[in-house]
Amino acid sequence: MIELISSNYFPVEWKGKTFIDTFHSMLDGAQELSIASGYCSEESIAKLIGLYEKEYSAHLDLIIGMHYFEGFSKAQYDGLKYLNQILKERERGCVYLANRTKYHGKIYLAKYFKNNYKSIIGSSNISKLNIMERVFDNDIFTDEISVTKPLRAFFEELKEKNCIPLEHVDDGDIKIESHRDLFENYLDVRKLDKRELQEKIELAAKSNVSFEIPMKTEGKSNLNVFFGKGREQANGIILPRDWYEVEIIVPKLTTDQPDYPYCKTFNVFTDDGYSFLCKTSGTNSKNFRSSPDLKILGKWIKGRLENAGVLTAGFPVTDEVLKKYGRSSAKLVKIGNDDWFLDFGV
Repeated sequence: MIELISSNYFPVEWKGKTFIDTFHSMLDGAQELSIASGYCSEESIAKLIGLYEKEYSAHLDLIIGMHYFEGFSKAQYDGLKYLNQILKERERGCVYLANRTKYHGKIYLAKYFKNNYKSIIGSSNISKLNIMERVFDNDIFTDEISVTKPLRAFFEELKEKNCIPLEHVDDGDIKIESHRDLFENYLDVRKLDKRELQEKIELAAKSNVSFEIPMKTEGKSNLNVFFGKGREQANGIILPRDWYEVEIIVPKLTTDQPDYPYCKTFNVFTDDGYSFLCKTSGTNSKNFRSSPDLKILGKWIKGRLENAGVLTAGFPVTDEVLKKYGRSSAKLVKIGNDDWFLDFGV
């Protein structure tokens, strides 16, 4: 069987299967996974960490093809090292970096009982496992032996001749990016220019309406929803929650105050120059989240912790993490009828 799979974003409506749904279906019953991807993301690394921490058993060989040459964020690199540690300790695989020649291809190969294989090849990086950026990709799914057999041989040759196991990599050879744009290619987030950002900062400075929104660090809620139960699939596999899934619970003492945005949707403008929608909802308007996707707020908060070098993909946000960052709450300041300034700077 050969089948086209595609992204499904506005304005193009794709009625067939998507990459992420197809990949999840390939996990069921797999004995081995062989993945080669040009690029990875904090989200995708955390997804794999969560999968194996929830006792997924398939052997995984993961090749990352471009970052050795172009650089990692600290959270990406530390997250890959943690994933590799988990795989090694449980004898379930290894992470490899292409270190001789850049590898930009994307291969997803699953081995099953009696040497049956299923595969995805195309343009989707492993970042597509859990990401909000709106970039179209097309891939081919196939279980045809005429494709999967040479694909398997190619993967093994790529691994042996062009890659190095992560535990053998000298950290001094890795370029760590000091800062990254949190929302490149995100349609639901707008980047402010310097003039507009300065205007919002000045409006916030003049406002007399503001609220402190606490960053709570409970083990499996608020900033750490990732560590909750996960989502059990029909095949019994438990997929971890999204790494950037965040919904802040605001104390009633705050939501009861006059002028608090009670159960409504509004614009936020952030101290680091982004704009997106947020909403408050629930009993006593206690739930504070981004809209339409709660992962936007999560990426804004966790991404800043990652950029600051105090949070690694797959690890919880703790009081110690916030202490190292230098702040444990965000300030929400009214600057217009439905416009608010959100400050998490240090």
